[in-house]
Amino acid sequence: SAKGFINISQEFGSTTITINEEALAKWETDHDPFPSLQAEKEQEISTACNQAIVAGMDVETTQGTEHFSLEETDQINLTTALSAVQLGATQYPYHADGQLCRMFSADEINSISNAAVQHKLYHTTLCNHLLTWARRCTDKDELETITYSADNLPEDLAQNMAQVLASGSDSSEVSS
Repeated sequence: SAKGFINISQEFGSTTITINEEALAKWETDHDPFPSLQAEKEQEISTACNQAIVAGMDVETTQGTEHFSLEETDQINLTTALSAVQLGATQYPYHADGQLCRMFSADEINSISNAAVQHKLYHTTLCNHLLTWARRCTDKDELETITYSADNLPEDLAQNMAQVLASGSDSSEVSS
């Protein structure tokens, strides 16, 4: 493994070992593991975000607290239900996780849709801020502190995220 970085020469019974600093520096630059660690962290964050979105959220309905997953098909079905309500339907067939399909009132569809929008907005915003943090990291120790949580965001990112979420919640409410 030292080939090319260490020069050994022998002369009159003495051995001289020198390090080829230039070759070693080039090898270290070419083989820096940090960019791949960053890429792994970015993938970890993206995966956690997708899992959190798909896991869905709880919503208060006329039946109590019900859970709604947000797989891609769920998001499409909910958008379809919301469109029907926005076009004047007073109720629409839908279902909570593990429950039979039933008629949901327009207000319930609006509530579920609002909750889904807020849930997805939160997680995509969190993901964006965590990815930004991971990309600006300069060392492995800091990179390892990043987890899928807003709890330890650097102050500037935490403030920006709070502003985005405050603005987003104002503009994403579905009107009944």
